[in-house]
Amino acid sequence: MRRILDALSLATLVVLLFITGAALVGPDKLPDKIVTHIDTLGQPDTWATRSSFEILPMIAAVVFLALTFFAIYSSLAKNADQPDSDSTPPLEAIILKLIVWVKLELMAIFTCMQLTALQAARHPDQPSSLWSAGTWFMISAVFITIAVGIWAMIRLGNSEQQRRTAH
Repeated sequence: MRRILDALSLATLVVLLFITGAALVGPDKLPDKIVTHIDTLGQPDTWATRSSFEILPMIAAVVFLALTFFAIYSSLAKNADQPDSDSTPPLEAIILKLIVWVKLELMAIFTCMQLTALQAARHPDQPSSLWSAGTWFMISAVFITIAVGIWAMIRLGNSEQQRRTAH
């Protein structure tokens, strides 16, 4: 499952980079003045030059690389890929799953934000509610993922405490 989520995260980052590249150098380039912020109703409220459109993918790439590096080189990953599930400390497995899921969701947030800005830059008089709604949906997904991870950690802690008191 981890490899599938990592592949989806990478694919989402590649889509983000492709969208950005096409908007900056493709045949239908962005105008010189673009939207850099959309309010909660999907209306543009801050404008900047076209070069500012490059910032969000750079941040996404840094976040992607940092979370990937952490997942690969942390002590969490050393045991989580073992075929014998008994060798994986349960807490470490939960944390690693949390990192991988949140990485995918963050890449989706960055992509939705970039698509929202692109829609607003190309059509400033039309609110871009679809991608803006997608951004809010993915932000909610991050919080749900974290809540599920915390719940799993609490349950694990309770079961370990019950096991210790039984002995």
